[in-house]
Amino acid sequence: MEQAKARVEAIEEKLRALEEREARLLSQMTTQPSYADAVRNAVPRTSEAEHARAVSSPRRTRKRKAEGTFPDVEREKNERLSRREKERLRVRRAPEVVVALKREAEDLLSSAMPGKRRHKTLRIGVRQAIRQYGMEGLKAIVAELLQLSKHGLDVLEPVHVHTLTKKQRDGIIPSFMFVKENHDASGALEKIKARMVAGGNEQDRSEYSDCSSPTVATEAIFLLAAEAARSGAAVATIDFPGAFLNASIPDSDPHTYVRINRSLTGLLAAVDKRMKQFVKDGVLVCRLKRPLYGCIDASKRWYDHLCEMLSELGFEQNAYDACVLRKVSRTGEP
Repeated sequence: MEQAKARVEAIEEKLRALEEREARLLSQMTTQPSYADAVRNAVPRTSEAEHARAVSSPRRTRKRKAEGTFPDVEREKNERLSRREKERLRVRRAPEVVVALKREAEDLLSSAMPGKRRHKTLRIGVRQAIRQYGMEGLKAIVAELLQLSKHGLDVLEPVHVHTLTKKQRDGIIPSFMFVKENHDASGALEKIKARMVAGGNEQDRSEYSDCSSPTVATEAIFLLAAEAARSGAAVATIDFPGAFLNASIPDSDPHTYVRINRSLTGLLAAVDKRMKQFVKDGVLVCRLKRPLYGCIDASKRWYDHLCEMLSELGFEQNAYDACVLRKVSRTGEP
């Protein structure tokens, strides 16, 4: 345990050193003089009289050296460019080293605490997921596509791109497939899970007046835990599979269109036959009938849907915390 902690501390020191070096390199790159400044400094300034004499005098050309390059300015330019290219390569490589060290630190922490539940999330393409996980990866991806198709929650409605307006075409956002490893308490692999996510960072926020959902306050959790302990109430947690997909997007609201590419398009067309006629050059565009993970309004729509569902069951929203709902039984006890 002590060796693992010492190793983690050493890795953290390396990370800090790399971050300092990256900041220093970026500062040097932004403050270095440009080639134009070097040329201006290398060429001496002349007075107006000297300039007039030079213009009126017959033109004389300067012979180049045997190697065919300008003497000092050209050489300094090449040296400066080579130095800048080296610095760019170092800065480009620095994040990769940081990521590798962070992964090593996570592995050490996981091995030092085997009882801690671990998750591994990879943003990879469909082909890479199938190569890495084989049939289990393919099953996870197909299960996610089935959930999104007409055989599941009917989330995707295919459209022809030429039927969309220019504003709608400009608002098409990308989609990605996330593959996640679920581990049990002992660290053993439980299952492979795939999830389709929308690139909501490219959505126009001006079209959504309210897209933020409230979060429960820490004090509210402490108070509820204390009240449950005092009254001897049962405490439980519930997981909603595909939570955001349970909400819907009304037709009156702004439409959200996603772009599905290449291998994922072929799998989706195999799962849902109606998609095939809408595929063009390996690309499929669909309108979302339900919010995908990643959409900027997904969490707010799920919150509104959940509150409406709990309200129908007799729960009342707390006046001080919008994430706390309470239901009083017939006996008068909460």
